[in-house]
Amino acid sequence: MATSYDQARSALIDKTTTIEESEPYLKAKEHLELVSRETDEKSEEVFAAYKYLEKARKKVKKLKARRDVAKQEAAEIESKVLAAEEEFFKCSDVSLATTKASKVLEKKRQVLEAALHDLVNYKLYLD
Repeated sequence: MATSYDQARSALIDKTTTIEESEPYLKAKEHLELVSRETDEKSEEVFAAYKYLEKARKKVKKLKARRDVAKQEAAEIESKVLAAEEEFFKCSDVSLATTKASKVLEKKRQVLEAALHDLVNYKLYLD
């Protein structure tokens, strides 16, 4: 039995050697190594792309946060501008009212001065 085992083992080794030395086997082995290298290269490229995308996601997240802060600041500034415009228009209205009142007061002053002048003349006339 040991001999038949040795013979079978020897035959198997011979067949394995023959297969390993055959052209189809060598081509398949070479092709497998090539595919394996390409797979490794593609894996490295995918990993690099993944890292790049992760960095880009973080940047986008930061930029969105900055955008939100900027929007909030813009809203606050717009609110202040509107308040300043309202205050300006109120002051402008007061200025116009003051100007109109000044003109009315000036006319009244002129009327009073004229009346005073007439009274002075009338008193002088009576004396």
